[in-house]
Amino acid sequence: MLVNFRFTLRVVFLCAVALAALLIALFLSISLVAFQKAAMLAPVDTMDVFLTGSAESSRSAPDVRQLLEPIPYRDSGSIFDVLPQDRFHKTIKTGRGNCSNLSFGMAFLLLQRSYAFQVVHIIPYDGLFSGTGHTVLDMSYIIDGVTHRGLVDILEGGLPRVKDSFIDLPTLLKKHLDQPAILPLNVRKDVESAYYGNFLEGSAVGVVPRDEIARYFSFINRIYIPLGNKRLERIIYSGVAIVFGYYPHSYVSQEDYARLFAGKSYLIWAAQALIWLLRLIPLLLLFSLLFYVRRAKSLEAEADSNDHITGNSLS
Repeated sequence: MLVNFRFTLRVVFLCAVALAALLIALFLSISLVAFQKAAMLAPVDTMDVFLTGSAESSRSAPDVRQLLEPIPYRDSGSIFDVLPQDRFHKTIKTGRGNCSNLSFGMAFLLLQRSYAFQVVHIIPYDGLFSGTGHTVLDMSYIIDGVTHRGLVDILEGGLPRVKDSFIDLPTLLKKHLDQPAILPLNVRKDVESAYYGNFLEGSAVGVVPRDEIARYFSFINRIYIPLGNKRLERIIYSGVAIVFGYYPHSYVSQEDYARLFAGKSYLIWAAQALIWLLRLIPLLLLFSLLFYVRRAKSLEAEADSNDHITGNSLS
């Protein structure tokens, strides 16, 4: 019976590994971000929960000029630092990184100062797995002595606006913005932006809650071990956070979710299957190890017993 159990355990383990490998190959054949997008985009019945309260702060709002003016913008290429404090230094202190890097770098600073915020993703319907899109913050802020709640575009170094009004999340969700522009708050930036016109019209809007970002940052700080390659670290630690449920979700409307995954809904099931397989495989491996240790001890005890019997017979 033990032989049959050992054989069954081995077959299950090998099948799980093979299926996981096939699913990983599937996602890699699409793009490096395919697994992340399929696993962490989540539909909600209404976006209203993100429109009130979630970006309010228990303390006074920050002066947005003081946040954006000091950033020494350089290039907009991606950075791959995993530790939140390293990402903050690389982006906000040295001015490097793309819109997502800069937004999450600023998120670290806002968390340290106990300000509330949400991260907002603008995700093209036809570019879900290409890595294109735009990322901004939704938060309360002070400008010229007046408190507002709306979008702060860290990459553009300013505040998105339509005519004399600053763009907030409800306005962004409605789309169809009339002559959008940027109020630049950094000398290295101007009024132009490509993200709030036609780009927005062909995109979904996702919201990442502050609490999930804080939980993810805390998780990374607890488990981080340098691996010697920033890009490899980003892939591995993002994957680990997804598998163990610490990677933050980006919540979109049911309508946007359906459009983003139109013709690709199988990837949603593939991502969930891969998550559970990657949780199951270590457990199977541990169980196999325990089984073999127990089996080895049993054989050792049996051998000792046989030696004792043999010794008694000879005496």
